[in-house]
Amino acid sequence: MIGLILAVREHLQWGSQIIWTYGPLGYVEDPIFITLREWAIAVAVGVGLQLSLIFAVAVLLSIWRSPIWAWLVVAGVIVLPGTVVQAPDLTGLMLGVCLLVLALEQEDLRSKSCAWATAAGLVLALSALIKGTSLVCGLAMIVLFILTCAVRRKVVPAVSAGLGFIGGFTILWVLSGQPLQNIPAYLHGMLELSGGYSAAMGAGPFSLHTILGAALVLATVVGVLTFWKLQVRSAVCILLVLLPVIGLAFKQGFVRADIFHEPQFFAVVALAAALVLALAVAPAMTRGTGITAASAAIAIVLSASYLVGTGTPAALFDMSATASQYQQAWTLLTEPASRSASMKAASAGVRARYDLPPAIVRTLSTGTVDVIPVDIALAYGYGLAWDPSPVLQSYSAYTPYLDDADAAHLSAPSGPDHVVFADTAVDNRYPLFDEPAAFRALLQHYRPTGLGTTKLVVLSRVPTGVTGASQDAILQDSSGSGAGTACGRLGAALPVPELPGQYTFASVNVSYSLVGAAENALYRPASLEIHFTLTNSPVRVTQSYGLVPATAADGLFVSGFIADQGDLVRALSGDIANPIESLTITSANPTDYQRTVCASFFTIPLNPHG
Repeated sequence: MIGLILAVREHLQWGSQIIWTYGPLGYVEDPIFITLREWAIAVAVGVGLQLSLIFAVAVLLSIWRSPIWAWLVVAGVIVLPGTVVQAPDLTGLMLGVCLLVLALEQEDLRSKSCAWATAAGLVLALSALIKGTSLVCGLAMIVLFILTCAVRRKVVPAVSAGLGFIGGFTILWVLSGQPLQNIPAYLHGMLELSGGYSAAMGAGPFSLHTILGAALVLATVVGVLTFWKLQVRSAVCILLVLLPVIGLAFKQGFVRADIFHEPQFFAVVALAAALVLALAVAPAMTRGTGITAASAAIAIVLSASYLVGTGTPAALFDMSATASQYQQAWTLLTEPASRSASMKAASAGVRARYDLPPAIVRTLSTGTVDVIPVDIALAYGYGLAWDPSPVLQSYSAYTPYLDDADAAHLSAPSGPDHVVFADTAVDNRYPLFDEPAAFRALLQHYRPTGLGTTKLVVLSRVPTGVTGASQDAILQDSSGSGAGTACGRLGAALPVPELPGQYTFASVNVSYSLVGAAENALYRPASLEIHFTLTNSPVRVTQSYGLVPATAADGLFVSGFIADQGDLVRALSGDIANPIESLTITSANPTDYQRTVCASFFTIPLNPHG
């Protein structure tokens, strides 16, 4: 969040200078107070979306003339205390659902239908600029809504929703300080991030919760088909535009299954079920009521069983936290002293956490600084001239396109003067494999100049003319010297060639089977792991590390095993401490992948700085 706010303050361009899970309005997702303007916008957007959702739901229930107990059920789903972190993008998607349904519910009143549809397009455009997954989901909702309108021969709401989305997206994009010509690059980056998410970020167990979630997604699909056959138009509309939201919530909730993601899925399902139930008991319903009520009841019971089984409430709004946030926001708005103290405390807290030596701070203050992989707050706390790689945090550079974008930034003549590199990674990954091409850029264009805390290494740019390789040598494996290919079955040891005076890299090709490709699209494939056999080392075989299949082909650094900060400094200086004899790639479920794994090796000169 600090990185997103700094990027907005520095007027960086999304799609080229920033490629991230969140868009140019992503900072509204979690209103943290480090700048007044962005914090105030974040608070206003969050409060506005929450109140608008409650209003839209109330209008729907009024139109349906739902009984008072149905109102209480829906209200309970929305406001009961829970542990779900507030998510404006998700709130915006649910608000978009309600507004699209309202547009069809009042299709006989052309002006009102047009207004609701336009408002839905605007809200979905806002969500699309907050988070990339909401962009994909919002587009799917608009397309499904237009198809529904086409079947019902209702042109006005279809056109209104489409124009509302396109117009709203364009206006908000420009107001965010983004050039129109960057929109294609923004869309491309978001598709890369969305497409690589399942394979790269999968974590957590496959459990009864996952089965329950998949069953609820399937129930939504069956509900659409059933109510279409029964010609229950309102129910079809609700479930159809909800389908992308529920599908997205399932991917987010169970690809990375944890106590933060899973409850969001059940919160969405609970609200959807409550709305369908409110429709089912409406006096105007004369067909399909029994099936609708039964489906809603099943969804609510299943969601309730999840809550009871885990003890984790899953309200859409955590009202206890929301009330506290409102109070804090009011204090910051009305008391300048509180604002000043909050800013100073945030900056001081960062400096206390990293505690960089004064000499390192002086070095970093002499030019621009990038921070790899995740510690962006360091740049804020020490007031450094931040020049970030496009993918703000390295663990999300999980496709070759994203990895190469960061490598190009580091290898360009205008790249950062210094890089603070931390030998850390998420999900038990091997840190040097998060961004293989970007790490190659560091090897060729930077050298160690200082040490921070236990994990931090400070790198400074090699002066122009000293670097031994061109930018093309970083981005293209073919520009290095070929060193052979090793192939074997998944789980077999692949020997690594040891060539004196050379850094060695491996482009590893692991392809999905048909089953694995389907799992990657609908859920997540089994993860890959890699371990190394070392030459002349007391520890002969290393532990296993998570491996992202897409970037494994980008040229993994396999000259030597980096066990600690000292090994990293030596490797960057051209001294390989723990040569790798072979590498072995395994999976808990090998049927998700093709049997044969190949590693194509290539080299670049060791210590290219001379």
